Amino acid sequence: MNGWRIFLLVALALGIGAIGLFLVMEPAPPEPLDEVALRTNAVLASSASTGMGILVPKMALAAHIVEPRAGEAPVLVALARKTKTPTPPPTYGTLVPAFPTPTDEPTTEPTIRPTDEIPPTAAPITFTPAPTQPPRPTRTPKPTNTPEPSRVPDEPGPTDAPPAPTEAPPSDAGLNFAISGCGALTKAGGYFLKNNIGGAGDCLNIRASNVVLDCQGKSIQGADFNGVGIVVRKLGILGNERAKNVEIRNCNVSGYRYGIYVEGSSNVYIHHNVLAKNFDDVDGRRYGIFLGMVEGGGIRLNESDNGRVEFNNANSQAIGIDIRSSTGIHVRSNDSSNNSAWGINLVQTTNSDVSGNTTNGNVRYCTWGAGVVGPGCDAGGITMQDGSSGNRILNNEVGSGNGNGIFIKAHGVPCGNNNVIAGNHIHDIMYNAIELGFCTGNQIVGNNLHNSIDGIWMGFSKGNVIKDNTIANMNNHGIIVLNSLENQVSGNQIINTRAGIYFFWEQKNPGEFWWLDVNQFPSRSNQIFNNTLRDNTDSGIYLQDSTDNQIHNNVFSNNHKNIKMQGNTNGNDIRDNQEGLRLNPLRLLALR
Repeated sequence: MNGWRIFLLVALALGIGAIGLFLVMEPAPPEPLDEVALRTNAVLASSASTGMGILVPKMALAAHIVEPRAGEAPVLVALARKTKTPTPPPTYGTLVPAFPTPTDEPTTEPTIRPTDEIPPTAAPITFTPAPTQPPRPTRTPKPTNTPEPSRVPDEPGPTDAPPAPTEAPPSDAGLNFAISGCGALTKAGGYFLKNNIGGAGDCLNIRASNVVLDCQGKSIQGADFNGVGIVVRKLGILGNERAKNVEIRNCNVSGYRYGIYVEGSSNVYIHHNVLAKNFDDVDGRRYGIFLGMVEGGGIRLNESDNGRVEFNNANSQAIGIDIRSSTGIHVRSNDSSNNSAWGINLVQTTNSDVSGNTTNGNVRYCTWGAGVVGPGCDAGGITMQDGSSGNRILNNEVGSGNGNGIFIKAHGVPCGNNNVIAGNHIHDIMYNAIELGFCTGNQIVGNNLHNSIDGIWMGFSKGNVIKDNTIANMNNHGIIVLNSLENQVSGNQIINTRAGIYFFWEQKNPGEFWWLDVNQFPSRSNQIFNNTLRDNTDSGIYLQDSTDNQIHNNVFSNNHKNIKMQGNTNGNDIRDNQEGLRLNPLRLLALR
């Protein structure tokens, strides 16, 4: 055996030397030894009997000597050379833009990041490539800054088809994947619905960014108001990543808790959908709770930014369009009517706009106070709640049958500040056309209000502006202001009410306002000037326990009494007002 051993060692040394002379002309690559070769050839593993191993790193060579057993071949030599690590294929495919133009080319099927994988319990969708077809021509959309309100359809009965969206959907270019059942959309790209789908629980679960979902007029039908028709939730292992650039269009969704629910998104675009007859908490008589906060309805956005909700019909459920804890959301040109709570609802939402929408018939019945049952219950066309500030409510049609028209509402916290309510047509409201309380810095400008109980009701407020509104045919007051100071009321036309402008103070129990020092809200130091007050049956301006106000340059005509004062009215500065003048009839055309 010793002779064989000496022979083999000499042979191995000569072989390694020869290979080394060959390889010395080529420098070793910088990469480490190929891990696959190390594992498969047992390089550097010790011999079974001697533990002998040889490594020549400078020549990128490793050798393994295996000691022979009795009766077997003498030696096995395994050699492994360093290899370059191959460049891995790209992990991610090209992402499809969320809002493709007609010239966008369909992209290849993308892959997804590992953190976007669906949980084990989610059912993946089986999708097939869309048939190749030429794109349909697109229509030029109407400008969103001056939209035409859509006609309010009659409330559909059980067998009625849902109303059509208010405008044609975009082209289907870039829709690569067909959907035939409920499940998860886990890849970026364009999806379309092949047929009507639905069922209990969540139906379509979008778990990726850069997704376009076009239902192409097909329906998603829920069961027992459980789950969500189309849901977009936060992404990532920890659920802390926002889905970005998701577009949902041309879907008919009913029978769910919410038709569309988006949680934690950026740049979501929801348009030309019909959301009808999703969850409503009232009974068949439309009787429910006095509204604090309710859940359920057509479209819900949570913790989202820079989204657009446009040209949708959201009717006959608890809430039509519900935006919460969000910023930079544009709610435009929707019809949100016949809901039992609110047509459009903003909660803790800032720097957003609600413009060009139509909201009618948003009201319920409930038990008021000492057991009186009646309609209203803080329902309304458009609400801003719990600190919704810096929003613009512009050019909306807020019409017949709403409990309130536009309502800035608080639940034990200061209400929204620095909002602008302008250019709206608000009429035939059961209670107040516009209502706000506990507020600062809001502007109510250039609205047309008629045929309600009160035109504008404001309480416990400071530093607001009510300017250039036309207010007519109110059953009670044109503008009524309780326990408020340093507000400006100017340039308004107030016609045919009981009292045109009414400022007053009344004693309040501080225990009922635990979040507010009511003693800081006297009725004083308001400016009332350049208003026109005509045909008001009790008074043009009525001050009750309201002091130190400036009442200048107002025009009075045909009021029972132009200025009426009662209680403590010390320090009021009343001058340069004009009596007995008539309005130019052309200025009344706005009332039509």
